[in-house]
Amino acid sequence: MEYSLGIIAMSLGLIVTLLGFPMQIIKNWKSKSADDLSLPMWILFFLSSLTWVIYGYFREYPDYFLVIPSLFGSLFTGIIIVQIIMYKK
Repeated sequence: MEYSLGIIAMSLGLIVTLLGFPMQIIKNWKSKSADDLSLPMWILFFLSSLTWVIYGYFREYPDYFLVIPSLFGSLFTGIIIVQIIMYKK
């Protein structure tokens, strides 16, 4: 039962992460602007995702249901942070 819930949670996390964040990245890239995004908030998103990756990986038994979606979240939020800095006016 716990394994099934883990698969469901990881799948939902991946769907949201793989759909939502790339759409923001593409929007920023096309408009060459990230003026409406808050850098401190995206840094907090990044740190939160990274913390979950570290926690999930370094448990007694690594929890890949937690690590995998959070790893993608860290990657995508890192890209958005770079975009915010690059497109700053």
